[in-house]
Amino acid sequence: PQFYEFSESNSEADDGCRGIYQLLTPVIASGPSLIIVVTASTEALRDQLDTLQIVLAIAIILSLLLAGCGGWLLARRCLSPLAAMASTTERITANNLDERLPVGAKDELGRLASRFNELLSRLSASFSQQRQFMADASHELRTPLSVVRTAAQVTLQKPERSDSEYRDALALIEQQAGRLSRIVEDMFALTRVDMNQIPLEVSEVYLDEIIADTTRAARILAQRKGVHLKSQDLQESPYRGDDRLLRQMISNLLDNAIKFTPEGGTVEVQLQRVGGSYQITVSDTGCGIPDEVQARVFDRFFRADKARAGTNGSGGAGLGLAISRSIAELHCGRLTLDSSGPGGSAFCISLPLRE
Repeated sequence: PQFYEFSESNSEADDGCRGIYQLLTPVIASGPSLIIVVTASTEALRDQLDTLQIVLAIAIILSLLLAGCGGWLLARRCLSPLAAMASTTERITANNLDERLPVGAKDELGRLASRFNELLSRLSASFSQQRQFMADASHELRTPLSVVRTAAQVTLQKPERSDSEYRDALALIEQQAGRLSRIVEDMFALTRVDMNQIPLEVSEVYLDEIIADTTRAARILAQRKGVHLKSQDLQESPYRGDDRLLRQMISNLLDNAIKFTPEGGTVEVQLQRVGGSYQITVSDTGCGIPDEVQARVFDRFFRADKARAGTNGSGGAGLGLAISRSIAELHCGRLTLDSSGPGGSAFCISLPLRE
């Protein structure tokens, strides 16, 4: 069989006859005869394909436009919290750390904003502590400086004074200079602790010997105040730690106890081994610490003046307990206020055995 298709441009064929034709040549004895049979028309199919192409082109264009608009709206909605967070962070400085990021839904961005707000809270607390530290340090340094300046001015008001007057003035200046030196050294020690710049010089020591030596040195101050300082029979207690820092820690506690114990009172030091740690207890018969301020006794520059003021009117800078706690923590131990009341206070140092 042979197939023919009339061209659409053929003037003899209209749209209705455009299609596929089959030429059949049957075998006839008297001679061949031609029969034209129309088997199918493709005009409607071609019109449908043309229409489908146009529809598909329009649909693709509309789909791209809708996808672009939808993506833009979705991205804007998803990124708007980030834009708000960025705008808020640009406004946050050291002067307004109390401002917080907006927390939206409980999704990833919400959790990110919450964590960032927690970081801001920690930063704000650190800055507040730093400002308070600077204010307290300025106050503590200003007091002895004012005394030194006043003593010098009063001494120099008269052209001539007796040797005893000059000696008294110089003794006062020397006393206040020593206080300034101790405050600066304590502040420097705390700064090094905060920056982790105090390396432990660990060696084999005996806690009983350290306590005996520090007690012997503090007994001079105790006798001057009329305070009885005693220590129980100390058993041999080998330990691995920093000898210098351990002595400073116990000396601070003894100095603090003697300072706030009235004349005729008692300060006692105890050492015992409990399980896998040593416990050093320093107790006194002073006036005690009120319940409402006990949680702050280890804060820097904190002094419960009404309850713990020195009986001779002099007091420290409020750094001794903070330094002692830092030293205990450097040895993986802890320093706590074991008890306090009208009958006195007791501080307990717990030092775990080091391998």
